[in-house]
Amino acid sequence: MRLQVLRDLGAGLGPRVAVQVVQHYLERLPVRVAQLERLLAEPDTARAHTVADALAESSATVGAAALAGRLAPVVAALGDGDAEPARAALREIKRLAAGTALELEAVIHRAA
Repeated sequence: MRLQVLRDLGAGLGPRVAVQVVQHYLERLPVRVAQLERLLAEPDTARAHTVADALAESSATVGAAALAGRLAPVVAALGDGDAEPARAALREIKRLAAGTALELEAVIHRAA
């Protein structure tokens, strides 16, 4: 993830809006990961599916392909009512989310 993320988003949205989209993603990322963790512990598979799906979509939008790719099978399993694959992947999802945040923060900083 480099400035290409902002260029790709900016091509359709404009550069300022692209930065705002990435900033909003960065604000929501830890919230959504925490929600997913909480919902998997409850367990509330249906709501966990909704959160994981939103996280996967928003990650793909901002170019966080590794995180979006890791979430894809989790979303599918949760859609089938199976929370175990999501629980097993949670540590990796959290690690990828932290790395994604660092990378995107650097992209935003370079764009400023």
